Amino acid sequence: MNNLGGYKSVELVFIDELSYFAVTSSSGVYLRKSKDTQRLLPLRQSGASVDATPKNESSGTLYTHKAIISLLSAGVDKRLIAELEQVAARGSILIATTNNNEKRIFGNPNYPLFGTFAEIPGEKPSDFRHYELSISATCIHPALTLTE
Repeated sequence: MNNLGGYKSVELVFIDELSYFAVTSSSGVYLRKSKDTQRLLPLRQSGASVDATPKNESSGTLYTHKAIISLLSAGVDKRLIAELEQVAARGSILIATTNNNEKRIFGNPNYPLFGTFAEIPGEKPSDFRHYELSISATCIHPALTLTE
């Protein structure tokens, strides 16, 4: 699955599903999930906007990790809906794989992503367009690169 936003896949991992998370350098991270689960999100074409924007503060640079992801309705089942409805209460991280197969980590256990999951209607009341996941966090680091 490919999209024009620069990410070919995005995986959501809840913080309580991580057994290990360690930053190895200023931009690298090792992580291990406690369960062998993979929650790949069914991206729409050009449907993933994921970034870490820096903002200089008096105490240093803070980064806003933000993701707005449009999901294909055909790829979203009842189990995934139930899980994504928990993003407001359960902190998470994203593992976003670029078109160059680099895996970037957004959020972390100390600064998890929280947000909303919503159904986006079509133009007519009878139309169903897609789902949208919108999550963000303020972190003290830019997006990290997964070290495997």
